[in-house]
Amino acid sequence: MQEIKAAPHLADLMKVPSARCHPLGGNLAGEYAVDLKHPKRLVFTPDEGSRPKGGEGIFDPNQITSITILEVTDYHD
Repeated sequence: MQEIKAAPHLADLMKVPSARCHPLGGNLAGEYAVDLKHPKRLVFTPDEGSRPKGGEGIFDPNQITSITILEVTDYHD
């Protein structure tokens, strides 16, 4: 949680190797996850007011400054 709070932009959090922050796909497209204690993940989405998209309609992590935490889960089941 400290790493999330300390990151000014989502792109900064994505550079923290231990967090392994990554975008999700499939039915979780538009959401992101960070690793917790295996196999749990913290799943979140960019806040509505912080969702600028790049040229291909993909969120630009350098512009995302706030998130909403959705759940802690093991979505690999």
